[in-house]
Amino acid sequence: MTPIVVGVDGVVAIRKLLPDDQTAEAIRLYEAGMNIADLAFLFGVSHGGMGELLARSGVTLRAKGRRGKGAPGKLTLVHYLG
Repeated sequence: MTPIVVGVDGVVAIRKLLPDDQTAEAIRLYEAGMNIADLAFLFGVSHGGMGELLARSGVTLRAKGRRGKGAPGKLTLVHYLG
């Protein structure tokens, strides 16, 4: 993801939210069932930033809402960090 940031002085800067290897890991974890909030916490970015990173990376985002704790196949931050 390469967001364009325009500063107050009008200078345009291009920056990446996460390095490519971390972006790939975030995508893998999301596709394994981890939610955006846990991913954002894990990678130290905002919830909105993580959602945008996933969407701009071509990931189909899941519908908003709770799947319920302990839903089958759901990867959580607790499972990931062990």
